Amino acid sequence: MTTPRRGMPEIASSERDRSSTYNEPLSGSTSAGLLSDTKPAGTLVTKKLEYLTVAGSATQTVLDYTGSGYVSSLFLAIAYSNSDSIDIGVINIYYDGESAPTISTTLPQFFQSVYIRGSEFPNAYFNNKFFGANFNGATNTFGSLYMTLPIPFATRIKIEVVNGSSSAVMLWSVATLQAGLANTWPRTRKLRVSTQYIDAPAANSTQTIVNIADKGRLVGLWMLSDDLPNSLNPSGAEWEGNFRFYIDEVTRTWTASTAFSTGDTIIDSNGNKQTVTTAGMSGGSAPTWSQVSGGTTTDGTLTWTQTPGAPNQVWLPSRPFALNMAIADSNGYVQRVTAAGTSGAGAPSFNATPGGMTTDGTVTWTNEGSNYASAAYHSSGAEDYFMMGFYGAGVPAMSSSNGTIGTTFCNSSPLSPSSVTRSFYRFHTGDPITFDTSLAITWQAGDTSQVNWTSGSPRVWLNAYYYTE
Repeated sequence: MTTPRRGMPEIASSERDRSSTYNEPLSGSTSAGLLSDTKPAGTLVTKKLEYLTVAGSATQTVLDYTGSGYVSSLFLAIAYSNSDSIDIGVINIYYDGESAPTISTTLPQFFQSVYIRGSEFPNAYFNNKFFGANFNGATNTFGSLYMTLPIPFATRIKIEVVNGSSSAVMLWSVATLQAGLANTWPRTRKLRVSTQYIDAPAANSTQTIVNIADKGRLVGLWMLSDDLPNSLNPSGAEWEGNFRFYIDEVTRTWTASTAFSTGDTIIDSNGNKQTVTTAGMSGGSAPTWSQVSGGTTTDGTLTWTQTPGAPNQVWLPSRPFALNMAIADSNGYVQRVTAAGTSGAGAPSFNATPGGMTTDGTVTWTNEGSNYASAAYHSSGAEDYFMMGFYGAGVPAMSSSNGTIGTTFCNSSPLSPSSVTRSFYRFHTGDPITFDTSLAITWQAGDTSQVNWTSGSPRVWLNAYYYTE
């Protein structure tokens, strides 16, 4: 028997044997070993590039490995004379020999870092649990990006970087992976990233961030909103919009020229649920969806019927409301317009009895109770979802983080109520969100019942990181 170190109890042989598999999730567990800090290691493999000149608009492969395992980290350092090299540069990630990349998005958005240009400084540095960036001074001619979010693969992994400018750049990169591990990770076998740039969204409009039919796990969201050079008064109105998560409510995603069966459901571009009531083949482009409860939409040879989903309207004073518009009242009930008209100057006391009616100006609302499918998660504002209430006022710019919640960018430090450019992120590693059949996430562009949207429109970048099985 070996002598234990002073102050350290001896570990029994059986405990030592179990330690190698301790990080694996138990059967039925909602946690995923791939996101654990104690995930198993395989054979260490790296690919390094140094002082490599990448011509303007050229594509450079930074990793191409055949086998199984997961990429554990990716580091890029770039010296450039034209900030377009990074600003509109692209990262492509191909899984298992596919001909088109599953992930293809701009470098700054993928790495949660926009505004590389010196004129929009100070996006100089930040780091969180999975991503980080640093750029030198106001000239921004040198910079680096990194990520440690695991990228699993079964037979092959290929990662490319595309120079976004016509000017040559100098590239350094280190891609590190753990090889020889079978890709059998529960719910986390393929990393996916949904990235969106929304320019001037209409106030109160519903934006669909994710709409997939699959089994997997949500990693988290990142959002940046910029009121410059646009104008909002007061600043930050768009942050009052809510996120809604719909888990296992939808079984299909709308695609062109695709067969759908009776009973298949999707969430349409308005945030409403549509159910197939006549099976057939979808058209070559998305139809104009009926937003009326029970209303039908012809799509190729299909017929869709709008069925209860989460309400995507907000109550507003002295506002015309059309028949069948719906809101969620302060009691958590769904109220639907059954007599169109104009709302009153102040919010009414909504009837809390399902089937009960409320008179509001010349509008009549009817309580639909639990007949309306509700979101599994419904935030009280975008900044509240990121746990940065009051638009993050007082948060140190680019340096405030507990690893899973924080900010990556703003144009003042610390953040102040008048700061009009800011971004936040939240990773669901400590509070996992899993799905068995589908995941849909929508964001409401502001809530003008809370903060007036008087002029101008923001620019919004949104990322959703998730895995599928």
